[in-house]
Amino acid sequence: MTMDNVCLYGAAGMLVVAAALVLIRTVIGPSVFDRAVGLDTLSAICLAAIAVDAAQHHDGQYLPILLLLALVGFTGSVCLARFGGGGEEISGEDGCVAPGQPDPLSGTLPEPLPERELEKRREEGL
Repeated sequence: MTMDNVCLYGAAGMLVVAAALVLIRTVIGPSVFDRAVGLDTLSAICLAAIAVDAAQHHDGQYLPILLLLALVGFTGSVCLARFGGGGEEISGEDGCVAPGQPDPLSGTLPEPLPERELEKRREEGL
């Protein structure tokens, strides 16, 4: 057994253990977001397993499949983060304003110019 085989079998074993732990966490996860993160992690583990198999067989034909699966996993995570936001209240400590609170910057911006003033500036080329 060469050192390459030891490394590949070791990587495969670690991926199996990681996949088992992630599956347990995905099943136990109390919320939809825990399950979504678990499935996203499981897809990354599958990508790593395909890469280990490609390295073991010295075959690069799986690389486009890896790229496509990574793109699908990333897109799914971004969509979940964007559209699955839930109804969390924003505290305002991070610079955002919570719903129903007045905007602290209101009144600090200059008033827009009247329409006549805008047309005058356009004619002057400003």
